[in-house]
Amino acid sequence: QEDEREVFVAATLDGIYTWTAGTDAWIRRYPAEGTLYKDAWSYVTYETVRNEATVDVLLMTNDRDGMVIVYGDDLSAQKIEINMASGGKTLKFSHIERHNERIWGCGQPGEPDNLYYSRPYEILSWDPIVETPELGGGMIQQPTWDGDEFIALRRFGAYLVACKKRSMWLIRGTDPSTFTIEEVYGSDAPASAASIAVDGAQMFYLSESGIGVYDGSAAQLLDKNALYETMMLRAPGCEERAAACVARHVYYLALAVRNDAYEEGSIENNTIIEYDTIRGTFLLRTGIPVRSMYAAGGKVYFTTSTQPYQVFTLGSGTGYNGQSVHAYWQTGWMDLGGKNVQKSAFELRFYAKGETGATMTLTVETERKEKQKSVALYETGKMHKVRIANRGKRFRLKIETEGTQAWSIMGGMQINMDIDGE
Repeated sequence: QEDEREVFVAATLDGIYTWTAGTDAWIRRYPAEGTLYKDAWSYVTYETVRNEATVDVLLMTNDRDGMVIVYGDDLSAQKIEINMASGGKTLKFSHIERHNERIWGCGQPGEPDNLYYSRPYEILSWDPIVETPELGGGMIQQPTWDGDEFIALRRFGAYLVACKKRSMWLIRGTDPSTFTIEEVYGSDAPASAASIAVDGAQMFYLSESGIGVYDGSAAQLLDKNALYETMMLRAPGCEERAAACVARHVYYLALAVRNDAYEEGSIENNTIIEYDTIRGTFLLRTGIPVRSMYAAGGKVYFTTSTQPYQVFTLGSGTGYNGQSVHAYWQTGWMDLGGKNVQKSAFELRFYAKGETGATMTLTVETERKEKQKSVALYETGKMHKVRIANRGKRFRLKIETEGTQAWSIMGGMQINMDIDGE
């Protein structure tokens, strides 16, 4: 819009809505009547000419509802049909991406191996131009003869990555005469399009075996040991419901994780994995039923399956939906590389702040038992040294307060222990 206020676009089965910063209500923009087949859309931002003026647009698509365009000047929306005269078909992509001033699409119904591209700077024109093929649109076919299909496209630096569920393909070139496509070397490919997010020179995604990363040379899995238990308890079919984004060099992945291996039935997303790409560390948040995620301006926005008509901001408050919640922090199981080595006499050193009068409880759990100690918190902060007498070959640490008091540990924690070889 001309006043440059932020505009959010959200989709439900009832329709496509917009909300402008500073206003009170969401406004339904499409359709004027009826409902939609899907609430999940792929989208790109670009520009087009409208009433002899250049207008920013949001182009949205899925393989059932087709394409919808939202105009940035007045936020109106309308369905558009893109017909390829050369193929006599109407394009309905499941996924689109912008690359080298063209719009690329995949997931055309009944065409699992085909990738389409528009003419440069013309988002509504996809036909080839015989006289000047470098200015035309067209199609690339890349069969794998294994029943697989293209599910996603991602711009990756100067290249475009086309993803199937069992393979990834790198597209180079700027026009049809220079386009080349080659298979990416490495491990599993993305299991869902919504789990893919790019952070600079790395592309992260959820695969059938864990979290994968592609760095432009090869695809490989992140540390499987750190996420072993979480990935083992993934709910069957959770890949289709996964959601992800990247903000401030942190990869956020929401997925459904069972309480144990015997839990059955359909499970909604209930866990967020946060992978800090700079520090190489993982953090798990549980109990948040994320439906979709989006990152903008360093913030992570999400919707939930329990309150589908609200948009939340992750990490912006001290509770959930205005309500205080009991929260704790717990490490994963650690053996420090010595599975046959006994660890004992744990000493914890840290600087903590919290509401004066609140009590922080620290628990060291081993495969044998768990022991805990508590310390008093102060608003001004205090350095603590806590000794916990426990013993075991592996351990994990849990930190919590009673009730819903807020607390923080500044500068990390140092853990000392005795190690006895066997």
